Amino acid sequence: MARRVSQISAHETVVIPNDLTDEQFEEIKESFHKIDLNGDGRLSRRELMKAAAILGMNPTDKDIDAMMKDVDKNNDGFISFKEYLKIMQDNYKEVDLEKERMKAAFRYIDKDNDGFLTLKELKTILSHNNSGISDPEIEQFFKQIDTDGDGKIDYEGRTYF
Repeated sequence: MARRVSQISAHETVVIPNDLTDEQFEEIKESFHKIDLNGDGRLSRRELMKAAAILGMNPTDKDIDAMMKDVDKNNDGFISFKEYLKIMQDNYKEVDLEKERMKAAFRYIDKDNDGFLTLKELKTILSHNNSGISDPEIEQFFKQIDTDGDGKIDYEGRTYF
């Protein structure tokens, strides 16, 4: 496989990890540049705090210290693009793993293996596991997910939760 390389700044290039798509890499690169408010190619504690605030988070100094300790591998007090790329790459892997778990759960509930969940299949699994969810609650939940009203839910390309 050919190495993919990207120019991060006038002075820095980086090899794109093979397990990231070009689109994922570009998303990571764009988010880094948005957080890097002064454009110096590294993220400071202050920039991390501002980014977190924009995302509606309110991290404490202790939270930021923990993040810096986890991500700032060369201990220079900043997060370089390469350090940021590594942590974001790991996040993409976790998201992919979660998607696979969701697909496996979907297949488990899909008893007739037709690629769809029906209200009956959903009720069967939820009542079998003593979930404590009433039939009307299950029906309301199903209606919210079944946006086209065909009585079936498919998994592909959907995020329900």
